[in-house]
Parts: sequence; C-alpha cells; structure tokens
Amino acid sequence: MRWRTFRADRLTRMLVTVRNAVKQAKPSAILSAAVVPDAIDAAGQFLQDWRGWLDRDLLDVVCPMAYTTDAKLFAAQIAATMPWPATTPSGRHRRVSIDAAQIVENVQAARRVGVSGIILFSYDSLAEPARGPDYLAQVGRAAFAQ
Repeated sequence: MRWRTFRADRLTRMLVTVRNAVKQAKPSAILSAAVVPDAIDAAGQFLQDWRGWLDRDLLDVVCPMAYTTDAKLFAAQIAATMPWPATTPSGRHRRVSIDAAQIVENVQAARRVGVSGIILFSYDSLAEPARGPDYLAQVGRAAFAQ
C-alpha cells in the first residue's frame, strides 16, 4: 500500500511539474490526459487520480478511454464522469475517447451525457482496409453531420 501511494504521489508531482512548465511556456496550451474511465480503478490500479487532478485544476481536458463494444457499459462509463461537467468555469473540459467499434452509437451516447468533444482512436483501427475506403466518410456523415 505504501509503495502504491508513493508511486501515485510521484505521478501527481510529475503532472504538477509538467503543467507548470507547459503553462509557463504557453499559458493558452491545453493539458489533457487519457484516463481509465472508472475513477476507482483508475486511481487504484493505474495510479491515475484524475478526480483529484481535476479538483486541483492540474488538467484542462480529461478523456476517459471508454473502449467497449457494450453500448450500456459505454454510456455508464461516460455518465460516471458527470460530477465533472463537460465545461467548467475554469475552462476544464471532459471529452471521450472512442475506439473504432460502434463509433456512431458511442458518439451519440457520449453526446447524450454531455461531453464537450469526441476523440476517435486509433487511426490504424479506423483505416483498416477491411472497413472499406469510404469508412471514415460514412462515419463522418452518420456521427458528425450537422
């Protein structure tokens, strides 16, 4: 337990150092982190205390990596970040990172819970030849048409 606490504290200290350096060099820069969506698992297993980092204004953007093909689980993972609004008065944002599986459904689910942006991950999975040459255009029309 002490070892885990030590390591988590070191990661947070590194984040503080990185944030200070980034903001000193370019105050308008946005600092983000892709995080495990379940805050308890994130902190306990992966040393990502993203709730604490948001509370301390150490990040401008949090991107929960909700990589699941289960639509209900996806929506639950994103909704679990709701205590931290999509855009806060201090300018923090909550975006969601979506893998190639079920893109359109997941984009729609993310919008329903109020995320401020969508990140598609990864290009390799999105551009697989088996998906066809027009796949990204199809996703664009279905998920991002205004």
